[in-house]
Amino acid sequence: MHASRVLAVASQRKALSWSLTMELPSQERSPSFGREIDLLFLKLIESKAPYADYKRELLTLEKRWLQRSKTPAQRLAVQQTIAKTLLTEAYGSRLPWKEFGRWLRRLQQLGFRDLGMRVHVACLYVQSLHLFPRQAREAWELLEDAERRISRLRRDRPLRKEHLESIAHAKKVARVPRPLPRCGERQRNQPDTKLKRGAQRPALRDRAAIPQGPPDTSPHYSPARLALTLRPGAARAPTA
Repeated sequence: MHASRVLAVASQRKALSWSLTMELPSQERSPSFGREIDLLFLKLIESKAPYADYKRELLTLEKRWLQRSKTPAQRLAVQQTIAKTLLTEAYGSRLPWKEFGRWLRRLQQLGFRDLGMRVHVACLYVQSLHLFPRQAREAWELLEDAERRISRLRRDRPLRKEHLESIAHAKKVARVPRPLPRCGERQRNQPDTKLKRGAQRPALRDRAAIPQGPPDTSPHYSPARLALTLRPGAARAPTA
């Protein structure tokens, strides 16, 4: 658990824009936002703090950095990073949908900063479905959407392979499979064989054009005897 948190923090620091480093009036420079998160996580890990402490400290950090941010882009980056970090902590603590879903919806409202964040969130979502299986359809659709976006990248992009491997791992370890398509989705995927309004039905083939087999010449089922028996009021033909 601690190792996964350290890796998550390191990736956040690497992905976060260094433009969030604030210049103070004094000659000293304050730590960057990513550096502050690193120091905070080290303190919380050493104290074996519960999720509630992570949440409280991260929200306090977010409030402080929102006050320091000078542009809307900086404020958005801070909010996205805090929401993603709390989502990761909720996943690591195996929390129910009430908490996990709160930060997922927050991220969806803010928007994903990049493709890496989208993949990260989608993988955690699918891997935690055993805690809230009713969300399976949405989670798998989010993962498949991320996979389609990655597949459109050029093959020489360095992160393409890494993201696809993350998605493949999430699919492998997921404990809740992808739900079957809805009836409407099945109908959309099937060819339309319904006759459109105003269209004519295909003409039936001429009976004379259908190849017939050789005539039956047996005495009991000759064409003449069969016609005689089917004629209204006709007398029954004597048997041979």
